[in-house]
Amino acid sequence: MNLLLIGLAAMVVAGQDPQIENPLFDELVQKGVLMSDGSRITLPPPTLREDMTAAAQRAAITPLAGAKHTYEDLAEKSLQAPFVLDNPAVPTTDKKSPARKIDLYFIAHGDWKKATSEEFLENLWKSVEPRTNDPLASKPVTLKEDQLARRDVRLETRPGLEDRYGFARAVLFEKVQLSSTRHAMVTRRGDMVLMAEKIDPRFTNDPDYPNQWRSVTIGEDGKVVLGTPQEYVHAGSYGLAIPLAEPAGAIFFEFHMVYEEPHAWFGGTGLVSSKLSLAVQDNLRTFRRRLSVASKPR
Repeated sequence: MNLLLIGLAAMVVAGQDPQIENPLFDELVQKGVLMSDGSRITLPPPTLREDMTAAAQRAAITPLAGAKHTYEDLAEKSLQAPFVLDNPAVPTTDKKSPARKIDLYFIAHGDWKKATSEEFLENLWKSVEPRTNDPLASKPVTLKEDQLARRDVRLETRPGLEDRYGFARAVLFEKVQLSSTRHAMVTRRGDMVLMAEKIDPRFTNDPDYPNQWRSVTIGEDGKVVLGTPQEYVHAGSYGLAIPLAEPAGAIFFEFHMVYEEPHAWFGGTGLVSSKLSLAVQDNLRTFRRRLSVASKPR
């Protein structure tokens, strides 16, 4: 569940908050992510707008720092600069499958074009992708147009908007194997890149790219045992990245996600909350280090 690579985005919002021209983003913010009890949970609107002055950016970001940090702390040019992370539970009628949110905010330093380039993000993904010899995980796969056509799925790609479908199989804290086909829409416009994604329910029972989870246990013989596949489609996210006026070279990132966490995953122990901060901290250091290296003149 690599939060930094699910989506890094920036968006242009001016005047009367015009449309972002990203239907998937609109769905997540306005309609929300569908839960198994039939309810929908919306993602919050972005913190910044592109047309903000340095003072307005500071005023919007400072409250996120809370009592422990200042704007200067968050904007420090350091691999260990603090970040803001919250993983609250969201009430639903199904107590066996509670919903949770992830809200992440941080600032990194580097070249804006490098930070949002396909090459940089692809290399970043390679640095943290699942091990090739891990039988429980797999490399992300981007579905091709002919594969989508056979499933009666059409891409909506047009100027300024990229439409993608990708499949991946990951292991969550050595307890759960999660397989999912995610639909992502990427909007690019000037110094703006907006990415939103959700698990696409049309692939739930797909023979090759199913949306499902399986428990992971170790048998008496020491071998891994996978549980019976269970359907899973309840997750959606978007990210935002936007250059800051001050300090120079700083980029503000935020990421928001809603997902359902079946009780059977971790037995209601709060495992994700207890481990998430350390996982994000490690990923952030990797992200900042690679961005710094990629931004150096050659």
